[in-house]
Amino acid sequence: MRVCEVQTAPIRWVRQMLFLWALTALCVISGASASQAHARDENYVWINVETDRLSGRFEIAFDDLRDRLGIAIPEEQDAREAAVRENAAEIQRYIDENFDFLIDGAELQVIFGEAGLAPGAETRFASFAFETAPIDPPDQIEIWNEILLSWESPLYRSLIVAEYDRKRGLTHPQDHVVQVYGPNKTLQTLDFTNLETILTPREFVWQGILHVIAGPDHVLFLAALLLSAVMRMAPPRHWEPAEGMGKVAWNAFWVITLFAVAHSATLALTVLGILQPNIQLIESLIALSIVVVALNNLFPVLDSGRWLLIVFFGLFHGMGFASAMSDLQFRLVEPIKILLNFNVGIEIGQLIILFLLLPLFYMIRKTAFFRRWIFQGGSLVIAAIAGYWTISRGLGL
Repeated sequence: MRVCEVQTAPIRWVRQMLFLWALTALCVISGASASQAHARDENYVWINVETDRLSGRFEIAFDDLRDRLGIAIPEEQDAREAAVRENAAEIQRYIDENFDFLIDGAELQVIFGEAGLAPGAETRFASFAFETAPIDPPDQIEIWNEILLSWESPLYRSLIVAEYDRKRGLTHPQDHVVQVYGPNKTLQTLDFTNLETILTPREFVWQGILHVIAGPDHVLFLAALLLSAVMRMAPPRHWEPAEGMGKVAWNAFWVITLFAVAHSATLALTVLGILQPNIQLIESLIALSIVVVALNNLFPVLDSGRWLLIVFFGLFHGMGFASAMSDLQFRLVEPIKILLNFNVGIEIGQLIILFLLLPLFYMIRKTAFFRRWIFQGGSLVIAAIAGYWTISRGLGL
C-alpha cells in the first residue's frame, strides 16, 4: 500500500501543477484582451481657488454612471465623449442635487462648463468642469458631498483633490487629495490655508484592514480555511478534531502567511501596472477559490498539498485587492511605502479574523453542533454563496 502511494504521489503533483498552470495561462490570455486598470468605487472633485471664484471639475467613472445612474457609455473610444456630452445635463443635474459649497450656511451657486473625458489616453472617467458664482474666496468653506455615496456601498468614496490657489499663489503637488467623503461622512469643512494631503502611506494600513474586514469574499475565504484549521484529515479521507491549540494556531498562521505572501506579489505587480488582468475573470476566480476550499471541507481531498492551492489562489486575491488601488497616481507618490503599508493592513485584517474565529472554532470542534452546523453547514452555505458569485461574476450579472 505504501509503495502504491509513493508511486502515485508524483503523478498527483504533476496533475495539480498542470491544472494550476492552465488556469494561470487562461488568466494571462484573458487579461491581454480585456484589461481594466482604473480605480473603482471612487469619484473625484478637483477644486481650484481663483482670484474671484472657485473652479474645478467632477470626475465619475463610466461604470458608476452605468451601475448607479443607468447611463451607459459605449466601449468605443470615439463614441465615449459624444455619449458623455449627450447625457451631460442629466449627470450635472444629479451632481447639483448631491453636492453643495456652503458659506455661513448659504449655498454657493455652481455653474457647469464643458463636459467630456477626464485627462488620460485610456480614461474611463467622465469629466464635468465647473466654476462658482463670483466671490472673494474665503479661508474656509463647508462642502456637502453625497455624490454616489450610499450605505449599500460602504467602501465607496468621493475624494476632494486640490490643484492650485491663485489667490494665495500656491500650486499643490500632483494629485493632492485633501478630503475623503463616505456614507457616514458627507459634510466637512475645507480649510484653504492648510491643505495637507491626507492619503499618506500610513493611511493605507487602515485601508488594507478595511478591505479585508469589509470584503465578504475575503472573509468567507478565510472562514472556510479556518473551519478546517481546527480539524485534521484522517484515513480514509475524513476530518477529525485536531489536538493542541498551539499547533493549530501555528498551522493556521502559516497558511494565512503563505496566502499573504502570494497576494502581496500580485498586488504589487498589478498596482504598478506590470500585470493588467481581466478584473471580471479575477473576481470570478476569487469566488471559485472559495467554492474549492469550502467543498474540500465537505469532501476532503487535499491535505498536505492544500498549501500549494492556497498560494495559487492567493495570487488571484492579490489582483482583487489591487483593483482598489489601480491607476491611482496620488496613491503611488511613494509606491513602495504605500504597498508595504497596504499589505501590512491586509495582514492585520486577516489576523483579526483569525483571532476572532480560530479560538471559538477550536473550543467547540469536538461537539456535534460544530461538525454538523458550523463545519458542514457553514461550508455548504459558503460554497453556495461563492458558487452564485462565480456564476454571476463570470456572466457579468
